[in-house]
Amino acid sequence: MTLKLNPTKFGYILCAAAATFYASLAFASTPSEMAGMSLQELLNQPLEEQTTDEGAGPWRVGIAYSRLKLDGYLDGTDKVSNSEVLFSGVPGTRTDKNFPVVPTEIRQEALILTVRYALNNRISFNLGIPYIRQSTDHISIVPGYDNFILKSEGVGDLSIGLGSVIKEWETRQISATVGFSVPTGSINQKDDTPRSPGDQQLPYTMQLGSGTWDFTAGLNYQQQLGSWEAGSQLLGKLRTGENDRDYRLGNRASLSAWVKSHHHEWLHPSAKLGYQYWGNIHGEDSDLTVPGPFPYPAGITNPEFYGGKKLIASVGVSIGGRKEQLRGNTLGIEFGKPVYQNLNGIQPKEVWRLNIHWGIEF
Repeated sequence: MTLKLNPTKFGYILCAAAATFYASLAFASTPSEMAGMSLQELLNQPLEEQTTDEGAGPWRVGIAYSRLKLDGYLDGTDKVSNSEVLFSGVPGTRTDKNFPVVPTEIRQEALILTVRYALNNRISFNLGIPYIRQSTDHISIVPGYDNFILKSEGVGDLSIGLGSVIKEWETRQISATVGFSVPTGSINQKDDTPRSPGDQQLPYTMQLGSGTWDFTAGLNYQQQLGSWEAGSQLLGKLRTGENDRDYRLGNRASLSAWVKSHHHEWLHPSAKLGYQYWGNIHGEDSDLTVPGPFPYPAGITNPEFYGGKKLIASVGVSIGGRKEQLRGNTLGIEFGKPVYQNLNGIQPKEVWRLNIHWGIEF
């Protein structure tokens, strides 16, 4: 298949991706959501995008590593210092926006396994599962917990999907995926928190799964001109019901536009602009609250302090092609930073994200 790109048309695609959805999308920061969005992006790659060898078989297996760092706080778009978020302990100065416990730096990681089986050159079956790890530094005014670290680790939610090429021209392609995620990730992670001695239920930000069966969908557009390729991708996830801890994570969506160079036979630099949405949490885990007029010991225990708006710029490079020593293999790396964040309430802000992926066809 030969795709051709009109640079003017791609400019319209990029502007539409950045602006048209800009007014209606939002952000939250649980590791299961970070891993889930990375996994959905991988499973939603078009069949043609992943083909590196005309003689390859129907199977493709991939491994991806995703890392996200959050540090510092935003209240909407306004920067807030850790000292402002930390309750001083002085009577009469406690508010809904300061807390006795404050996470300072959050590190989220996911190792993601993906498997794709192409039924033919238009339809594929996709499976993916992440292994998630998070470590969070804290400060607090609770005696014995001045500085401490909480950790969680384990398997996340399994994703299953079906991909199909919807429309194909000589220069363009539209493809889509539909699927669902299975709640295999734990929502009962515990560690030693300041709420009371011994291990306690960890906040939403450190749980490994959603606890609900969730529907996923994606739409891709590709176009190419000579040695340039471009496209856009729309992804969404719809939550269902409540989990066993009486809450559900927010619905989410993302829209991105990208451009990739094929000037070199096997080295392909790329750039991407992506807009992301996460809604706030519905319901509440009662094990995360404390008695009194201020039930939330930390901002991350307040379900309304989730969701917001985020625009991310990324650059990357992929290695792959028809050279004999690369047949069937692709390797890629992408680094991104937010250029705009508008968060619901006081939340940790994203600093950067890194994605590395490898795949082989056989």
